[in-house]
Amino acid sequence: MIKKIYIDESGYTGHNYLDVDQPIFAVSSTDINPQDAEAILKKSFPNYKGREFKLGNIWNSVNHQGLTLFSKLFEEHSSCTFTYYVDKNYLVLIHMVEWLIEPHQTRAGIDFYADGYCRKLTNYLHYLLTVVESNKLLPEMVKEYQLFSRKPNLLALDKLKIKLEKFSEIIQHPIAKLIIRDMAIMCEHLPKITDIEEFKSTNELHLTTFLSSICWWRQNFKEDFHVIHDVSSNFKRQIDIWYNVTNSQVPPYLHPLGDGSFVQYPLRVLETISQNSEDNYSIQFCDIVAGLCTKYLDNRVIGNQRIFLQKIMAGGLLKMKVNGLRPERIFPEGPPKKRTGPDAVDLMSKNIGRQ
Repeated sequence: MIKKIYIDESGYTGHNYLDVDQPIFAVSSTDINPQDAEAILKKSFPNYKGREFKLGNIWNSVNHQGLTLFSKLFEEHSSCTFTYYVDKNYLVLIHMVEWLIEPHQTRAGIDFYADGYCRKLTNYLHYLLTVVESNKLLPEMVKEYQLFSRKPNLLALDKLKIKLEKFSEIIQHPIAKLIIRDMAIMCEHLPKITDIEEFKSTNELHLTTFLSSICWWRQNFKEDFHVIHDVSSNFKRQIDIWYNVTNSQVPPYLHPLGDGSFVQYPLRVLETISQNSEDNYSIQFCDIVAGLCTKYLDNRVIGNQRIFLQKIMAGGLLKMKVNGLRPERIFPEGPPKKRTGPDAVDLMSKNIGRQ
């Protein structure tokens, strides 16, 4: 059997993860068919006049009152709609840990991703830099890393190294100081393990978030998938990699995910279809859900807008299945595991490369 999964996103800002107006990126997906999605949308927003239902148009018009009914009608479909969200500031810190800490650890025989260790360590570092430390250096730190990663070259890498060294001198907590100092040291070795000129590609967001969404569907459903996305999505830029990772020819294996869970490969996406969102109500449905999630997770939405948003979400949307990347109080409970075989990155490279 085939399960059709419709998918759309909100909050995309290209490689600029530090856009103050859109700090959250979210991808929502559903198996609600276009006919049922159309019924929900037209019942919720009977006076809407746009060519397609989009949250940006609804939120800033009298139609926004219909969001309460939309949430209520959504509740019936909450078990078959999933949203994966990304706090983009936090994602920059994850990238810093992955590129400036993980290589040292891997060479030392550590399985850096086992049991979600990378994510837990990033959580702990975030906690130290935002709660324990009084200097509040994290915003400046991720800004400096973004300056390098968006326009990577050896000179920019050297500037990042100098900045990290200065940060490590200011930081008081011994563990945070050690981690940032290790990051500065890794800047010297980074050109030996990767092509700095191609480092900009590490800022990719669409592909990894779409993959995270499909992994949830594979963890929870047995059918083969057809994925239908908006034709205008920037996701298409890396569609070849998507095909390589999601097709049914990938050898069967259990792949570890960043949160410590596992997903069974192959993901078995038999077809990926690009469709104009104006012609597909399920994609429009996902646009509204993803947009509401980015607003709900944005701490800058306050006052009457926050009260109204909480009312909307409580009507049924909070029952939606969600996962994502945000700072959590989930820290390492001990040292990372020793490597006893290939880690998550090795497994992906090995099995995708065998096709």
